[in-house]
Amino acid sequence: MSLTGGSGSEEKDVRYPVINMLKSLIGITLLKESGVSDLEYPYAQVDGFSDSNGYNNTIDTGNTTAVHQSNTEAYICQSSPESTASFSDLSEGSCGPSTSECTIKTVNITESWISKIVFDGKGSDNFSIKVEVYDTMSSQWVYVGEASVWTSYSTKTITFTPIKSNKVRFIKGNTGSGETAYVKNVYIYKAEFSNSVIQTNSKTFAVNIAEAMLVYKGENTSNTSITFDISTDGGTTFEKTGQNAEEVISCDNDNTDLVIKINLNTTATNETPVIYGYAVQIW
Repeated sequence: MSLTGGSGSEEKDVRYPVINMLKSLIGITLLKESGVSDLEYPYAQVDGFSDSNGYNNTIDTGNTTAVHQSNTEAYICQSSPESTASFSDLSEGSCGPSTSECTIKTVNITESWISKIVFDGKGSDNFSIKVEVYDTMSSQWVYVGEASVWTSYSTKTITFTPIKSNKVRFIKGNTGSGETAYVKNVYIYKAEFSNSVIQTNSKTFAVNIAEAMLVYKGENTSNTSITFDISTDGGTTFEKTGQNAEEVISCDNDNTDLVIKINLNTTATNETPVIYGYAVQIW
């Protein structure tokens, strides 16, 4: 029986148990308790983004423009740092003399997606200053890079995959003798995002694909969205584009080789959707 074209209540009664099942499969995959194999679920494809290939290796990274964020195990839109810094702190911070690790300076900012930090650093000897960004999505400090400094100030630049953050810190590493480290003139740059795509590898089902439903685990703002394009001929033709999740989609070509494009859309330069995993059920 077709899931589309029936009465509203009939379609809803069938659709929502399927949605709940697919969400459960995404949850299992994200917990990494077990993979979701083709043998167990012959009419579904499920994956979580523990790495850029996906936990179940369904992602075609060669045709994917979105960026994988390892600390939150998610995909976000591609980006580049903005041309002008949004936050700055010009005051000097220091720590030491000390042989052990210590925090030179912490800079608090309005929570934003950031991807570049520029600062002036120096030390009483030659050593490295580490930079960490607090990830408010995973509630942890994330190391984003380090720079060697010497006894006079020099300007250092650290760029990294965007992180949603409300503070950054500069750390003097362990040194063999008591050293002092200094940081000043800190400039922090937001990420500027653009629409991106995650494309799956082709999967051949044992039956022709007449209909499909897609579900994802992710986050959106009022300025972002996640939609889907569907191909049943291995990606040659995407017959349905810009489809919403949790809706039954009729597939006109009625072939067996499924490819999905997950569209990460933004209308605000400094905002991105975040997606942790997806599932698709076919009939």
